[in-house]
Amino acid sequence: MTNRFFEWHGGTDRDHAELGSWATATPRDMGPRVACFRGGVHVRLWTKGALLALDLGLAFGLLRAMTGPGDDLPRDVFVIFVGAAALVLVALLLVRLAARRRRYDVHSGGLVLRATADAPASVVPWASIDPGRTFIAPSTATATRPVTAWVQRAIRPPAVVVNGSVRGAGGPEDPGGVNDVLRHRPVAEDGPFGWWQIAVPDPVAVLVAMESAMVARGYRADGMASRALSRETTLRAAGRDPVTALDRALTDPVIGVRADGD
Repeated sequence: MTNRFFEWHGGTDRDHAELGSWATATPRDMGPRVACFRGGVHVRLWTKGALLALDLGLAFGLLRAMTGPGDDLPRDVFVIFVGAAALVLVALLLVRLAARRRRYDVHSGGLVLRATADAPASVVPWASIDPGRTFIAPSTATATRPVTAWVQRAIRPPAVVVNGSVRGAGGPEDPGGVNDVLRHRPVAEDGPFGWWQIAVPDPVAVLVAMESAMVARGYRADGMASRALSRETTLRAAGRDPVTALDRALTDPVIGVRADGD
């Protein structure tokens, strides 16, 4: 069986019926789940955490050496370093646990995304996705202030960025919904298509699972993973790269997985 990705044909009854089905789609409509991914943190977080613990230990150890008596100085410095390491480790584990609450399920018929385990699902059918617009973002940092951006880049993992239906939960009809944090900024408020970011430590595994499920369902998605990897980009403080993140209007055709310029 062959399926086609959605394209606008001038507003036919079939066009409107398919768009309407996206708004009411449920996880059950997406068929059986074939892969499940949890959110994570960037691998560099642990390195930066170790450096932070070292900096804290040095700062407070130096303060202890300058202001306290010389007695038991080595012991006190050791305790300071251990305390700094423990404090940073607890903070990192809390950040990781918070990130792990995000859930990204690949079903036979589409994506089911949740910002938390008990959040209403945002459903993105395969028919709504343009595989040619998918790309990898090495970090999902979007802040414009230097300090905040540095923290985000240290914490937030790479992401598979997908253009697909935003008609359901977390889309324009659900502004400010809990799944809105899974949207890729800036978020357009018009049209049925928008950007979702699947932020996991191993985005390649997500791409492979998506491509396999699409192909098994009869969609022409062979090569989507390799094409997305070739279009890897870095999010800048000013926002998305407009050359890589090609927004899609209602009447825009599907790019697909053909090579650029073909």
